[in-house]
Amino acid sequence: MSASITLNCLVYGHHHNNIFSVQIPGNGNVITLRKAIRDENKNTFHDVDADTLQLWNVYIPIDELSEEKINDLGLESKTPLRPENRLLGVFSGIFEDDHLHIVVRPEGFIQTNEPPRLQLNCLVRGGDRRNVFSVEIPSTENVSTLREAIKDENNITFRDVDAYTLTLWRVSIPNDSNFELKLSELDLVDEEQLFPLQVLSNVFTDPPLPEHVHIVVKPPPPHSLSQQPQASTSDAIGLWTKGMTSIAKLEASTFSDKLKSQRR
Repeated sequence: MSASITLNCLVYGHHHNNIFSVQIPGNGNVITLRKAIRDENKNTFHDVDADTLQLWNVYIPIDELSEEKINDLGLESKTPLRPENRLLGVFSGIFEDDHLHIVVRPEGFIQTNEPPRLQLNCLVRGGDRRNVFSVEIPSTENVSTLREAIKDENNITFRDVDAYTLTLWRVSIPNDSNFELKLSELDLVDEEQLFPLQVLSNVFTDPPLPEHVHIVVKPPPPHSLSQQPQASTSDAIGLWTKGMTSIAKLEASTFSDKLKSQRR
């Protein structure tokens, strides 16, 4: 049995920091590699058959990777690896650990200029799994825009709340039997909150996992929603009573003056 080989791979269109590795037998072919890549990315390719994945062999130092360098590969004009290709023949037996070896693209992939969008599952602090809601937002937006999206999605709950007063934390809590326990064990400290200018693609360097809570939201304390004290009912009645008493005194004084004038 031949020794296994490790290949560094990248899904076309994903951030160049999202490289992953797969290990396959040294005598494996492209069919074997497709299956290994799909198994390693079950969330990304959950509705994709392994035999529809298109693969290209590249040889780029990882520390030189950039979006421009990937786009410059010109994959549209290059033929993908054929299923029967043996990997040792494709790479001539050279598999340096610090290089990207394979670029992956699902068949029928259409390149657009639109940035990737994130679907983020959110939960207001104090809620439970029944209160989770989702917002969809471009990955190029920042946390400030995410706050606005969360407020818009909860326009009744946050009707009297300014978006900038919402505090957000990034988390990753799976929707399983331990959900409530993990939620209660969260240590949400101010030093780890997300800040307005953070770009979401930098917050979520890996794609958010499905069926997970990704963002916990804390609204401002109730007393800060209105800085102006509200007059109580008793205060209002007191003011009305004082006003009516002053009017009565003024009318009595006016009537007394009239009587004095008539006597003269």
